[in-house]
Amino acid sequence: MVLELMLGTDLASSCRPAGRRGWLDLVEILPPDTTALAFTRALLAEAASVLPRGALQDAQLLSCELVANALQHGQPPIVLSMHCSGDGLKVSVSDQAATGPPAVLVLANPDQVSGRGLPIVAELASDWGVTRHRADHGKTVWFEIRGYERD
Repeated sequence: MVLELMLGTDLASSCRPAGRRGWLDLVEILPPDTTALAFTRALLAEAASVLPRGALQDAQLLSCELVANALQHGQPPIVLSMHCSGDGLKVSVSDQAATGPPAVLVLANPDQVSGRGLPIVAELASDWGVTRHRADHGKTVWFEIRGYERD
């Protein structure tokens, strides 16, 4: 089950079926500009009641990194997907650009302005990766965070 949510939707009440604490499915088409970053943080903040304790800040940081990369290197539409269940949170960001992150992450030099985001994702996420879509029609970059304490 996937819920299509629009701005102003109360995530906590609409995404958590009665008796299933910690459950969330969300798919959202993001604006193709930097307002997508604040929107992503707000979605995760609204979903905080269904996230494991301690997961919110990491989820916001890592999600915004993937969204920023899609804005800078991808092509619209940019789609944010979140799935939270008893075993953790998975966030995916899809776009239509065929190119994606390098196969091997290289740490940025101290004088470089960018290039640190995906190494941070790799460090903080339990798992992450890139799924390329068929016929060069884009990609999905995703991460999972697990092991947070339940309330």
